[in-house]
Amino acid sequence: MLRFLPPAGALALALLCTPAAATEWGYAHGTEGWGALDPAFAACSSGSQQSPIDVISARSAPTTAPPLSFHYATSAAFSIDHLGHTVQATVPAGNSLSIGSKVYQLVQFHFHTPSENFLDGEQYPLELHLVHRASDDTLAVVGVFFDEGAADAQLQKLVAVLPHEEGEHGNVSAFNLRSLVPAGRIHRFKGSLTTPPCSENVSWHVVSTRKSASLQQLAAFGALFSGAEFPGGNRRPVQSLNGRALGHRSGD
Repeated sequence: MLRFLPPAGALALALLCTPAAATEWGYAHGTEGWGALDPAFAACSSGSQQSPIDVISARSAPTTAPPLSFHYATSAAFSIDHLGHTVQATVPAGNSLSIGSKVYQLVQFHFHTPSENFLDGEQYPLELHLVHRASDDTLAVVGVFFDEGAADAQLQKLVAVLPHEEGEHGNVSAFNLRSLVPAGRIHRFKGSLTTPPCSENVSWHVVSTRKSASLQQLAAFGALFSGAEFPGGNRRPVQSLNGRALGHRSGD
Protein backbone atom coordinates (compact mmCIF):
# COMPACT_ATOMS: atom_id res chain seq x y z
CA MET A 1 0.00 0.00 0.00
CA LEU A 2 1.30 3.47 -0.91
CA ARG A 3 0.44 6.54 1.14
CA PHE A 4 1.68 9.93 -0.05
CA LEU A 5 2.08 12.51 2.70
CA PRO A 6 3.27 16.14 2.62
CA PRO A 7 7.04 16.66 2.56
CA ALA A 8 8.80 16.58 5.92
CA GLY A 9 10.88 19.44 7.25
CA ALA A 10 14.12 20.44 5.59
CA LEU A 11 17.20 18.36 6.28
CA ALA A 12 20.75 19.34 5.30
CA LEU A 13 21.76 16.08 3.65
CA ALA A 14 23.43 15.27 0.36
CA LEU A 15 25.16 12.10 -0.74
CA LEU A 16 25.45 9.62 -3.55
CA CYS A 17 24.11 6.08 -3.37
CA THR A 18 27.50 4.77 -4.37
CA PRO A 19 30.28 6.16 -2.16
CA ALA A 20 33.09 7.78 -4.10
CA ALA A 21 35.63 5.11 -5.00
CA ALA A 22 39.29 5.85 -5.76
CA THR A 23 39.52 2.64 -7.81
CA GLU A 24 38.09 2.90 -11.30
CA TRP A 25 35.40 0.43 -12.32
CA GLY A 26 33.06 0.07 -15.23
CA TYR A 27 30.93 -2.19 -17.40
CA ALA A 28 33.15 -2.65 -20.47
CA HIS A 29 34.70 -5.94 -19.31
CA GLY A 30 31.71 -7.23 -17.38
CA THR A 31 30.93 -6.93 -13.69
CA GLU A 32 32.13 -10.31 -12.41
CA GLY A 33 35.63 -8.95 -11.69
CA TRP A 34 34.59 -5.95 -9.60
CA GLY A 35 35.41 -7.74 -6.34
CA ALA A 36 39.06 -8.18 -7.36
CA LEU A 37 39.64 -4.53 -8.24
CA ASP A 38 39.89 -3.29 -4.66
CA PRO A 39 39.60 -4.91 -1.19
CA ALA A 40 36.82 -2.40 -0.50
CA PHE A 41 34.81 -4.07 -3.30
CA ALA A 42 35.05 -7.58 -1.82
CA ALA A 43 31.31 -7.84 -1.28
CA CYS A 44 30.81 -7.68 -5.05
CA SER A 45 32.30 -11.20 -5.19
CA SER A 46 31.78 -12.66 -1.71
CA GLY A 47 28.51 -11.06 -0.60
CA SER A 48 25.49 -13.26 0.03
CA GLN A 49 22.77 -10.61 -0.36
CA GLN A 50 23.70 -9.02 -3.65
CA SER A 51 21.47 -7.02 -6.00
CA PRO A 52 19.83 -6.97 -8.48
CA ILE A 53 17.60 -10.06 -8.48
CA ASP A 54 14.81 -11.64 -10.49
CA VAL A 55 11.70 -10.90 -8.44
CA ILE A 56 9.47 -13.97 -8.79
CA SER A 57 5.95 -13.00 -7.71
CA ALA A 58 4.97 -16.58 -6.85
CA ARG A 59 7.77 -16.70 -4.26
CA SER A 60 6.80 -13.38 -2.67
CA ALA A 61 4.99 -14.17 0.57
CA PRO A 62 2.58 -11.78 2.32
CA THR A 63 4.17 -10.12 5.35
CA THR A 64 3.01 -7.93 8.22
CA ALA A 65 5.65 -5.31 7.41
CA PRO A 66 4.46 -1.70 7.70
CA PRO A 67 3.40 0.18 4.55
CA LEU A 68 5.65 2.59 2.73
CA SER A 69 4.62 6.25 3.17
CA PHE A 70 6.12 8.67 0.67
CA HIS A 71 6.56 12.31 1.73
CA TYR A 72 7.43 13.68 -1.71
CA ALA A 73 6.98 17.18 -3.13
CA THR A 74 4.72 17.76 -6.12
CA SER A 75 6.94 20.55 -7.44
CA ALA A 76 10.69 20.34 -6.99
CA ALA A 77 13.77 21.83 -8.63
CA PHE A 78 17.09 20.00 -8.87
CA SER A 79 20.00 19.18 -11.15
CA ILE A 80 20.57 15.94 -13.04
CA ASP A 81 24.21 14.98 -13.52
CA HIS A 82 26.05 12.57 -15.81
CA LEU A 83 28.34 10.57 -13.51
CA GLY A 84 29.88 8.38 -16.18
CA HIS A 85 28.03 5.24 -15.10
CA THR A 86 24.53 6.73 -14.72
CA VAL A 87 22.56 9.97 -14.76
CA GLN A 88 21.59 11.04 -11.27
CA ALA A 89 19.22 13.64 -9.87
CA THR A 90 20.19 15.03 -6.47
CA VAL A 91 16.93 16.13 -4.90
CA PRO A 92 16.35 18.94 -2.39
CA ALA A 93 16.00 18.23 1.31
CA GLY A 94 12.56 17.61 2.74
CA ASN A 95 11.52 14.53 0.76
CA SER A 96 11.37 11.26 2.63
CA LEU A 97 10.07 7.72 2.93
CA SER A 98 8.65 6.31 6.18
CA ILE A 99 8.50 2.58 6.82
CA GLY A 100 6.68 2.26 10.11
CA SER A 101 8.46 4.56 12.56
CA LYS A 102 11.72 4.63 10.61
CA VAL A 103 12.29 7.61 8.34
CA TYR A 104 14.59 7.59 5.31
CA GLN A 105 15.50 10.80 3.50
CA LEU A 106 15.33 10.75 -0.29
CA VAL A 107 18.76 11.89 -1.41
CA GLN A 108 18.87 11.00 -5.10
CA PHE A 109 17.42 8.97 -7.92
CA HIS A 110 19.14 7.50 -10.94
CA PHE A 111 18.50 5.22 -13.91
CA HIS A 112 19.68 1.91 -15.36
CA THR A 113 19.03 0.93 -18.95
CA PRO A 114 17.95 -1.80 -19.41
CA SER A 115 16.58 -2.68 -15.98
CA GLU A 116 18.79 -4.33 -13.39
CA ASN A 117 16.07 -6.14 -11.48
CA PHE A 118 13.81 -8.51 -13.41
CA LEU A 119 10.16 -9.24 -12.64
CA ASP A 120 9.01 -12.82 -13.22
CA GLY A 121 11.87 -13.39 -15.63
CA GLU A 122 11.22 -10.25 -17.64
CA GLN A 123 13.62 -7.36 -18.08
CA TYR A 124 12.37 -3.85 -18.84
CA PRO A 125 14.01 -1.14 -20.95
CA LEU A 126 14.49 1.30 -18.05
CA GLU A 127 14.59 1.16 -14.25
CA LEU A 128 14.49 4.02 -11.79
CA HIS A 129 16.17 3.70 -8.38
CA LEU A 130 15.01 6.10 -5.66
CA VAL A 131 17.69 6.10 -2.95
CA HIS A 132 16.84 6.94 0.67
CA ARG A 133 19.09 7.10 3.71
CA ALA A 134 18.18 6.84 7.42
CA SER A 135 19.98 8.43 10.36
CA ASP A 136 21.72 5.10 11.07
CA ASP A 137 23.18 5.14 7.53
CA THR A 138 21.06 2.24 6.30
CA LEU A 139 19.62 2.62 2.82
CA ALA A 140 16.19 1.96 1.34
CA VAL A 141 15.95 1.82 -2.44
CA VAL A 142 12.67 1.81 -4.34
CA GLY A 143 12.87 0.32 -7.84
CA VAL A 144 10.38 1.34 -10.53
CA PHE A 145 10.23 -0.18 -14.02
CA PHE A 146 9.42 1.72 -17.22
CA ASP A 147 7.98 -0.14 -20.20
CA GLU A 148 7.19 1.13 -23.70
CA GLY A 149 3.85 2.86 -23.99
CA ALA A 150 2.53 6.38 -23.66
CA ALA A 151 5.00 9.17 -23.00
CA ASP A 152 5.49 10.17 -19.36
CA ALA A 153 5.18 13.92 -18.78
CA GLN A 154 7.58 14.05 -15.82
CA LEU A 155 10.14 11.82 -17.50
CA GLN A 156 10.06 14.17 -20.47
CA LYS A 157 11.27 17.00 -18.22
CA LEU A 158 14.39 14.94 -17.59
CA VAL A 159 14.80 13.91 -21.23
CA ALA A 160 14.70 17.56 -22.27
CA VAL A 161 17.82 18.36 -20.24
CA LEU A 162 19.65 15.01 -20.16
CA PRO A 163 23.42 15.54 -19.96
CA HIS A 164 25.16 13.50 -22.66
CA GLU A 165 28.74 13.52 -21.40
CA GLU A 166 30.31 12.73 -18.05
CA GLY A 167 30.58 15.86 -15.92
CA GLU A 168 27.71 17.66 -17.63
CA HIS A 169 24.42 18.45 -15.94
CA GLY A 170 20.96 19.79 -16.64
CA ASN A 171 18.49 21.72 -14.49
CA VAL A 172 14.91 20.62 -13.83
CA SER A 173 12.08 22.60 -12.25
CA ALA A 174 8.43 22.05 -11.31
CA PHE A 175 9.02 18.31 -11.15
CA ASN A 176 6.40 16.10 -9.47
CA LEU A 177 8.39 13.63 -7.39
CA ARG A 178 5.20 11.93 -6.19
CA SER A 179 4.46 10.81 -9.73
CA LEU A 180 7.58 8.62 -9.83
CA VAL A 181 6.10 5.81 -7.72
CA PRO A 182 2.97 4.08 -9.05
CA ALA A 183 0.48 2.35 -6.78
CA GLY A 184 0.74 -1.43 -6.70
CA ARG A 185 2.32 -4.40 -5.00
CA ILE A 186 5.80 -3.74 -3.61
CA HIS A 187 8.17 -6.69 -3.30
CA ARG A 188 10.69 -6.41 -0.47
CA PHE A 189 14.05 -8.08 0.07
CA LYS A 190 17.45 -7.49 1.64
CA GLY A 191 20.08 -6.54 -0.88
CA SER A 192 23.06 -4.40 -1.80
CA LEU A 193 24.23 -1.52 -3.90
CA THR A 194 24.37 -2.65 -7.53
CA THR A 195 27.70 -0.88 -8.11
CA PRO A 196 31.00 -1.02 -6.19
CA PRO A 197 31.47 -1.37 -3.27
CA CYS A 198 28.27 -3.51 -3.43
CA SER A 199 27.59 -2.86 0.28
CA GLU A 200 24.86 -5.03 1.80
CA ASN A 201 23.07 -2.46 3.95
CA VAL A 202 20.17 -1.91 1.57
CA SER A 203 16.48 -2.60 2.03
CA TRP A 204 15.00 -3.08 -1.44
CA HIS A 205 11.41 -2.34 -2.50
CA VAL A 206 10.55 -3.18 -6.12
CA VAL A 207 7.18 -1.96 -7.41
CA SER A 208 5.37 -4.48 -9.60
CA THR A 209 3.30 -1.86 -11.46
CA ARG A 210 5.19 -0.57 -14.47
CA LYS A 211 5.17 3.05 -15.59
CA SER A 212 5.06 3.78 -19.29
CA ALA A 213 7.48 5.78 -21.41
CA SER A 214 7.53 6.44 -25.13
CA LEU A 215 10.01 4.74 -27.42
CA GLN A 216 11.71 8.10 -27.91
CA GLN A 217 12.07 8.63 -24.15
CA LEU A 218 13.49 5.16 -23.61
CA ALA A 219 15.88 5.63 -26.52
CA ALA A 220 17.16 8.89 -25.02
CA PHE A 221 18.29 7.08 -21.88
CA GLY A 222 19.56 4.05 -23.79
CA ALA A 223 21.75 6.20 -26.03
CA LEU A 224 23.68 7.48 -23.01
CA PHE A 225 25.02 4.06 -22.07
CA SER A 226 25.73 2.07 -25.21
CA GLY A 227 28.71 1.06 -27.31
CA ALA A 228 31.93 -0.64 -26.27
CA GLU A 229 31.98 0.85 -22.78
CA PHE A 230 28.47 -0.41 -22.08
CA PRO A 231 28.01 -3.67 -24.00
CA GLY A 232 24.93 -4.52 -21.95
CA GLY A 233 23.97 -1.02 -20.88
CA ASN A 234 24.69 0.34 -17.41
CA ARG A 235 23.34 -2.64 -15.52
CA ARG A 236 24.69 -5.40 -13.32
CA PRO A 237 23.41 -8.93 -14.09
CA VAL A 238 20.90 -10.63 -11.82
CA GLN A 239 22.46 -12.12 -8.68
CA SER A 240 21.56 -15.30 -6.78
CA LEU A 241 18.83 -14.96 -4.17
CA ASN A 242 20.82 -17.27 -1.84
CA GLY A 243 17.78 -18.22 0.19
CA ARG A 244 16.71 -14.66 0.95
CA ALA A 245 13.09 -14.05 1.91
CA LEU A 246 10.98 -12.20 -0.66
CA GLY A 247 7.80 -10.64 0.64
CA HIS A 248 5.04 -8.08 0.14
CA ARG A 249 2.19 -6.63 2.12
CA SER A 250 -1.08 -8.39 1.35
CA GLY A 251 -2.78 -4.99 1.05
CA ASP A 252 -0.50 -3.74 -1.72
